Amino acid sequence: MKRDAQGAKKSLPEVAWLALILGFVMGAWMVFEGWHRLAYGDYIRLGGRLGPWADLAMAIGLDPMRFGGVFIVWGVVWLITCAGLFLQRHWAWPVAVILAIGSLIYCGVGTVVAAITLILLCLKRSRSAFRTA
Repeated sequence: MKRDAQGAKKSLPEVAWLALILGFVMGAWMVFEGWHRLAYGDYIRLGGRLGPWADLAMAIGLDPMRFGGVFIVWGVVWLITCAGLFLQRHWAWPVAVILAIGSLIYCGVGTVVAAITLILLCLKRSRSAFRTA
């Protein structure tokens, strides 16, 4: 954690905490959904169908059922990055921004969460809290 001029640990501003929590939720969900696909042979379906991300994958010729491992890896990278954000590591902010941009294609609720996370990460208070080592 960063320290202020007197040597006391500086806490993260609320917007930074919210970005960190949303990134963690995104990563945890991706790990869970990928694990569910690999363990049980299917994703978690809402209303009997996959989310809009699967339609996007099929539209470009990809089989959405082959993304379980990708979701796990992407989610684990999100979780590691959130740990880096919490510990205020200099590398974590740019990685979180890249992950949030990439997560925008996780259509539906995932897009909304990724967009909010990206906006929060780019706010001046979050950016300065996470980017200065």
